[in-house]
Amino acid sequence: MNKKFIWMLAAILTICTITTSCGRNRHADWQHSREQRTAEIRIKEPEPAFEGIYLDENNSPNLIIERKDTAGMYRLEIGIFRLTTLSDAVGKADGERLEFTATDAAGNPISGNITLRGATATVTFTRSTWALIETGAQFQYVRQNALQSKITAEMAYQGVSNYCHSAYDWSAAEDNPDIMGLEMGEETDSAYHVVFRSYTGALVNFYVDKANGTTRMIEYVPALHVEEEAGTMNLFNYLDKNE
Repeated sequence: MNKKFIWMLAAILTICTITTSCGRNRHADWQHSREQRTAEIRIKEPEPAFEGIYLDENNSPNLIIERKDTAGMYRLEIGIFRLTTLSDAVGKADGERLEFTATDAAGNPISGNITLRGATATVTFTRSTWALIETGAQFQYVRQNALQSKITAEMAYQGVSNYCHSAYDWSAAEDNPDIMGLEMGEETDSAYHVVFRSYTGALVNFYVDKANGTTRMIEYVPALHVEEEAGTMNLFNYLDKNE
């Protein structure tokens, strides 16, 4: 009798042990699955919206970030008041930072990163050999709001006009103003078109992005049917200039 009781007790203890162990295993599996799902969610978090126009402490648009492609690459223009402008910067998003490289005023490589905190972008130079920008130097910019960044047709025309008067020789038009000039072209949902006509007969088509002011330039020579890209310029850099 005692022997049967002992065997029954042993069987009950074994069952309880197995049940408890299974419960622990199920809990561990659930916990592991939960941690895995959390990690996957973190991985899928979108990168910060770096694109935009940012104003420096003088309220000038001196930081412009544009997405270059879908692989996380960006084009940047970084201006530092009365110091320099890095117009050839390219960068790649790395989590919460945008790592960039450019060429400094001395022709040497310079690099750094950009971080966002709300509407404020902080540019930190992590490698610099140029005497006027030390490694570790930081500059802050504030994102331009939607109202400020709205570009009108009048702004597009004025900015392009100012650019043309600074980039091209207008002396030939002093006696005959009609041989050179500007006119508005066809407007699209995303851009304004301004056409500059030179005294040589060549045309320069300016396509002004309504969202950020980036202006694409295409030169065209009608007599030769030759068309080629002529680079880009930032409209905001020419809006405050007088003709």
